[in-house]
Amino acid sequence: MLKRAGKRGENKWITIPFEQAIQEIVEGGALFKHVPGEENRHVPGLRELWALRDPKIAKAMAEDVANLKKVIKAVRKGKQPESTLHDAIRAFQQKYREHLHTLIDPNHPDLGPKNNQLVFNWGRVKGGREHLIRRFVVDAFGSVNAHGHTTVCQGSLYFTGKAMSEQWSYDPRRITARKGDTPECRHAHRPRA
Repeated sequence: MLKRAGKRGENKWITIPFEQAIQEIVEGGALFKHVPGEENRHVPGLRELWALRDPKIAKAMAEDVANLKKVIKAVRKGKQPESTLHDAIRAFQQKYREHLHTLIDPNHPDLGPKNNQLVFNWGRVKGGREHLIRRFVVDAFGSVNAHGHTTVCQGSLYFTGKAMSEQWSYDPRRITARKGDTPECRHAHRPRA
């Protein structure tokens, strides 16, 4: 197995045993302490990211987050005051006070559990493999982030880019996940490296 041995982009690698790779992926830790500038960086492992494990709590939280997203939408459209959102978040936090440690950010429950920090973003796969991937990432691990290649090239880029760029504070002037319309463009400028 290859492991990065230098700073990102330096193209420096070392070979590690398969067992060590499994250990590091599952347990995380100071995996790059040998890389200057990363001596104290903690990399979470899958065990740490698999925070919300109770399927009943996960289902209840997901339903309440769906309702919370409706409140967010109503506030963004000006149909409800912002205080309604703050009250809804406080009610969520009170209801799930014993499980707040499983969330990415308890003040933003719509980000979901830490489980969502596992992202499996694949290109083309053979038939049936997508189902196995989704079964592991979504059904077993509990992440919403299983994004595959679609019939439209770069579909996974569009979908994950949109998910990553969604904003907590709505600004109607800010468009997220857009792509340039170069076929209809008269002048295109490519920045110099």
